Amino acid sequence: MNRAILELSEYQYDALRELINIGVGKAANIMHMMVNKHIVLRVPKIFFVDVEHLKGEIDPVGDEMLSSVNLPFRGNLSGSARLIFPTDSAAKIVSIFTDENVDESELDAIRVGTLSEIGNIVLNSLIGTVSNFLDLDLQYSIPVYFEGDVNQLVDQKPDDPSKYILLARTSFLIEELEITGDFVLFLELGSMEKLLQLIDTFKFKTE
Repeated sequence: MNRAILELSEYQYDALRELINIGVGKAANIMHMMVNKHIVLRVPKIFFVDVEHLKGEIDPVGDEMLSSVNLPFRGNLSGSARLIFPTDSAAKIVSIFTDENVDESELDAIRVGTLSEIGNIVLNSLIGTVSNFLDLDLQYSIPVYFEGDVNQLVDQKPDDPSKYILLARTSFLIEELEITGDFVLFLELGSMEKLLQLIDTFKFKTE
């Protein structure tokens, strides 16, 4: 089923996907230096969804606890970026970065601190890359960590039809262990229009 609510031109799609891949590549290099493990981050596909489709993509059942880091921003574009991990993926990535086995039900300073740091690295790399390539002036707020089910997580953002939601499924490959997370970008209507206009006029090489 086609869940896209915003159709992009081939150039817009390729350029936006490439910008996101450059951002996650920078994040992977930073995390590699932190843990000295081979890390590859990939974004195979991006698409725009509404709130209900976002819930279905992140957790079709709707009863799993999710870990999320939220980075609000203002400036030329307004919105917020989130990195969302299912419980099992969150536990695996915390274990890798702390060399400890963290119980999936455990919520402690190590777990929150590690996921917050990872989210901060990935989100700042992604938004920073978009900002730098498109010459945007953005101001970031302090990233906020949150745990809850998909309804609690998404309901943090009002179901406003004037906002677009970009979903980019991100694959973390860490020493042959695959971990899946979701990069979600909430953009206000005017910000989305401006972003696509900048992409159209920017001579971005996607080869």
